[in-house]
Amino acid sequence: MKFIRLTFCILIFAFANDVSAQTKGEIKQNAEPSFFRSMSNYVRMNERRKIEGYRVQIFNGQRSTANEMRTKCLRLFPDMLSMVIFETPDYKLQVGNYRTLYEAEEALQAIRKEFPGAFIVETDIDPPALEEE
Repeated sequence: MKFIRLTFCILIFAFANDVSAQTKGEIKQNAEPSFFRSMSNYVRMNERRKIEGYRVQIFNGQRSTANEMRTKCLRLFPDMLSMVIFETPDYKLQVGNYRTLYEAEEALQAIRKEFPGAFIVETDIDPPALEEE
């Protein structure tokens, strides 16, 4: 008797779950089309764009070591932008946003005095900030 009740309960639960899984949710947005155009323009204008450029890579390895190297780099080169980037499976310490290979080479000469294994990588960089008048 218990087996029949248990089977019946399981069948009812499975059927109810199956029926509820078939219903689709729908969201209606009541707004003027100009609102959506304005929002898409706003988002497009404020997206962070990248440009092709160069960075100097100082380290590639474990996260803790990359953070230690970044601290050392910030102490030695306080004016240089430095970032730890994760690319599976390693963390990379890269510095600078250089538009030309020449700029990256100049920075590399200074960096190699402290980090002899540093090298230049071609990557997407953040565009330079626009100067206000």
